[in-house]
Parts: sequence; structure tokens; C-alpha cells
Amino acid sequence: MSKEIWNQSCIISPSLICLDLCNLEQQVRLVEESGIRMLHVDILDGHFSPSMPLGLETVKQLRKKTDLEFEAHVMTANPQYFIDELLECGVSQIVFDAEHVQQDIGPCGRAFKLYPWKGCAGRCGPEAGDAPDRP
Repeated sequence: MSKEIWNQSCIISPSLICLDLCNLEQQVRLVEESGIRMLHVDILDGHFSPSMPLGLETVKQLRKKTDLEFEAHVMTANPQYFIDELLECGVSQIVFDAEHVQQDIGPCGRAFKLYPWKGCAGRCGPEAGDAPDRP
């Protein structure tokens, strides 16, 4: 993870869901050429949304094709299942839905405790001011 990206006042992170999934590598190259440095990946299990267009294998394969930072939005009934897998894929930031962002317990708290060196800290809560600063 490039620490300089977090020093930017605004980070644009287009969602992979909005790209042409039949030509994903080509689409990612266009994103790279535009100067954008982070991609947003929605991980769905059908609980919050009936659509499940991207899975962990897509993220793993895409990681081999680009140096862009990845931000994963985990919209699943059991987000804890995905934490280790996403970090192993090289995801820079994991975003959880409000019902999963208790810092002392739950998947977000688990991420804080297990992976503070991998960017799993700070800005994890309904109010950014309620969370500790990112390391």
C-alpha cells in the first residue's frame, strides 16, 4: 500500500461493478491511464444485494494485472470471512457496512486488532471523528 495516497485530500475510487466486466483488464488500463490510483471492489453475497458480479477470485486475478490500490466494500452477512482473503489479495482498505463497524467487537474490531499494519485502522465507523487516525 502506498502511504502517499492517504495524503491526498480527495481519493477517487471508481467501482469495478461499473466497468465492462467482459473487458475488465482493458477497462483497468483505461483507469490507470486516467491517473486514478485506487479501485473500489464491492464484495457481495446476495444478503444485501441480489447481484454478485465480483468474487474473491476476480480480485486475486486482477491484483496480478495492476499496481492500483484496491478498496473493498464488504456487503455480506458474514464479512469476517472475507477479511483475511482480501488482505491476502493485496486490498489496501476494507469498508464495512454500519452494522459491522463496532470497533471493539465484530469484523471491523477484529481487523483493527489483527492487521493494524495493513491499513485496517481509522475511519471505521459512522462518524469518521469517532475512529482513531489511520497509521
